[in-house]
Amino acid sequence: MGRTTVSENFETTTFSSAREFLDAIRRSNPRWLQCNATLTPWMFRGQGNSEWNLTTSAWRPRIDSDSNFRAVVATITDEIVNDVVEANRGLLGNSELDAVAVHRQIAQRRFEFLQVQAFTSLADELGMHVPGGFISHKLPHKLIPSDPPHPAYALAQHHGMATRLLDWTQNPLNAAFFAAENPEEPLGAIAVWALNGRALLDTEWSEFRVPRSQVGFVHSQAGLFTYHKSADLSYVLDGVWPSIEEACSPESLKKLVLPSSETKELRRLLFAEGVSKAHLMPTFDNIKETLKVM
Repeated sequence: MGRTTVSENFETTTFSSAREFLDAIRRSNPRWLQCNATLTPWMFRGQGNSEWNLTTSAWRPRIDSDSNFRAVVATITDEIVNDVVEANRGLLGNSELDAVAVHRQIAQRRFEFLQVQAFTSLADELGMHVPGGFISHKLPHKLIPSDPPHPAYALAQHHGMATRLLDWTQNPLNAAFFAAENPEEPLGAIAVWALNGRALLDTEWSEFRVPRSQVGFVHSQAGLFTYHKSADLSYVLDGVWPSIEEACSPESLKKLVLPSSETKELRRLLFAEGVSKAHLMPTFDNIKETLKVM
């Protein structure tokens, strides 16, 4: 059954075998599917290191060493910072926004935008479909809660670009594969996180979905995303990017852990369930890669 511990924000259950782990994460397991129900509100995310937090790729510390990010930081002038401070005057009453935090927020938002813009522009140049059409060249000065991301952010996120979206899937077996595909530490552990989407209703976090017909891998992976509606304001006020863990409780956020030594067996069992790199990212090259490792 696994060994369970509970922290302030989430519950952790550690398993010793791949089969036990697989049985626990299936959608039909009573922990995810209520009695007589046919649909579950839970979404799942696999990570190759059980110690990693639920942090979006754009907000991880390594971004600071990215040469493209540093180049963007250098373009943010005092005039640009002052314009944003002026546009948001009154947010703190008579107090001024911290200019250093605003400088970082502007650089972060611009870096994320430029990453997605470069990705989608080249995709369009090559004749590939970009969902939602071209993205705007204007970034808002206001720090109030933002509109949902452009669908192109989902496309870029699925192909490894740094965005503020966090990937999830409606199928826990898919999450298990992504966790087990390349474990970060051979002697460590992997994790599948489970989040009850209903718990987000009273928070600044929100689900974000794009039509599956617009992004092929989203369809094959049963993918969806979460994002924070007022992340920029939150960063300027708190000095850190918001954490989805802090918005949850053990009833709505759970982490299931498996030793990395069990991942080969887990991948074998998942293949038998119709889950592999070829199934989740169907290309001829991935069929070849999947057959090589099975």
